[in-house]
Amino acid sequence: MSMRRFKKGVAGFLTGVCCMAMMSITAFANTDIEPDAGAYGVLKGELYGTRAKVTSVTSVTYNPDNAYLTAKLDAKNRQGDTLKTTGVRKSSTGILRYTFNWTNVESACYSVFGTQGVQGGTSQPAKAVYTYTAMD
Repeated sequence: MSMRRFKKGVAGFLTGVCCMAMMSITAFANTDIEPDAGAYGVLKGELYGTRAKVTSVTSVTYNPDNAYLTAKLDAKNRQGDTLKTTGVRKSSTGILRYTFNWTNVESACYSVFGTQGVQGGTSQPAKAVYTYTAMD
């Protein structure tokens, strides 16, 4: 066997292994952090899940002015068209962590985009982070 055929064979094998590994993953988690969210400290958004349930977690280090935490999720198909949206979901005021679960996302959903933030406080400006997760 020539060296050229050997290299092609190895490259083909590795490509196949990578493709199979990617197919076995149902979704991946994404995190975005705003390290300087003013008096809120660190603003963090997390997004993960499957078509059965997507979970969004929004958190801040401090909440000195009774702001509320938010989450807005958009389900998109392979072409990037929006299939469904949650609209903006708001927590109660003054909390440090807000978890929102979106169940039974569209079967044609390929990815979910999240916008998570903190707003509505009496003295601090609103801040947002942006997350993404792919479905299987």
